Amino acid sequence: MQITYSQGGAIVLTKTKDDLTFETEDSEGEVQYLGYFQLSQEDTRAFDKTQPFVSLQVRMLDQHNNVVTSPIVRFRVQKVLNDEVLS
Repeated sequence: MQITYSQGGAIVLTKTKDDLTFETEDSEGEVQYLGYFQLSQEDTRAFDKTQPFVSLQVRMLDQHNNVVTSPIVRFRVQKVLNDEVLS
């Protein structure tokens, strides 16, 4: 599994299944698979502040080893007045 973030047509950040925490959830007899991950402050600082949008796409292998690709999702990047890394 890969989660790719891009801005202005260039790949900025890629996360893999090693970066994710997986859970299964049984809801009314239907199993859902959920993946969670966090972006660190260093990850988010990699985004270009002058570009207002980041695009995200997920790619993974299904049970038959076929590549499944999500639609590309765009979301707005918020400006930060002070981008110093907090500890």
